[in-house]
Amino acid sequence: RNMDSVEVHLNEFSYAISPETGSSYDQSRCAAWFAGTFKNILTTMPRLTRFNKTIIDNGPDDGKWENNGLIDFDNTPKAKFNLFKMYTFMPDSGLIVRSDEGLDGMASISDTSLAVMVWNKNSSPKDLNLSVQNIPFSSDSLKIYLIDPHHSSFFDDSSSAELELIETSAVSGSLFTDKRSLLQYSVILYLFERKKETAVRQNTTILPKIYALTNFPNPFNPATTIRYHLPKATSIRLTIYNTLGQEIRTLVNKKQKAGIYSFSFNADDLASGVYFVLMHTGTGFVQIKKMILLR
Repeated sequence: RNMDSVEVHLNEFSYAISPETGSSYDQSRCAAWFAGTFKNILTTMPRLTRFNKTIIDNGPDDGKWENNGLIDFDNTPKAKFNLFKMYTFMPDSGLIVRSDEGLDGMASISDTSLAVMVWNKNSSPKDLNLSVQNIPFSSDSLKIYLIDPHHSSFFDDSSSAELELIETSAVSGSLFTDKRSLLQYSVILYLFERKKETAVRQNTTILPKIYALTNFPNPFNPATTIRYHLPKATSIRLTIYNTLGQEIRTLVNKKQKAGIYSFSFNADDLASGVYFVLMHTGTGFVQIKKMILLR
């Protein structure tokens, strides 16, 4: 009662007294669990403050709590840290979300952005059929971020630590729909950004600041889109390998300008299993991404 003026600070906390490194507490399962728990808290609390990186002094019991926290000792973000990072993208004013059994979500809006977060806390994949109605502004772009056992969760998949931006697209009109399957223990964020009106036409080409390599969907059957970022002009070789280190296919082998590129990889002729895409540039940058083909 009479608590409307009280700030609520949601912080990292533990559902295990002394978890082991790489346990479910570090994995995407924990991020999905937190998302549902936080919504339950927010429905009974007045408001949510901004999320910031948490620093904890473990004190004399640091041995008991050494594997807690949002990041590990090597400063690697855990999946739940990436969930908190998603929250920083969400505006302050909440919106009504209606969800079907199996999935849940929350949404918020400001004058310049609209964010919709959906999560699957279940141990099996669920189909998402998303409808965002009455978008009140023209949107320059839609950015989609994902946490699941293959994205933004280092302790599920060591090739993916930072929060992954898996898709970008232009959006027009006041209605947006999307259908996809969400893996078990996953959280997805749709971020709509308001179109910026300018009196002078500007160059709309956005150049990436860092090298990056992602693919979606993952797992896939039989095709997946591989996206890579080049912050400067360079030669690039994009190659698929199997678990034996054998080269399966070379997708790209040429010099390209700075920019964001995507390539559709079709695995109709390959057996189910784990594959790796290797990105190697003339600047010396190397990154490997694990992909899973499920038939």
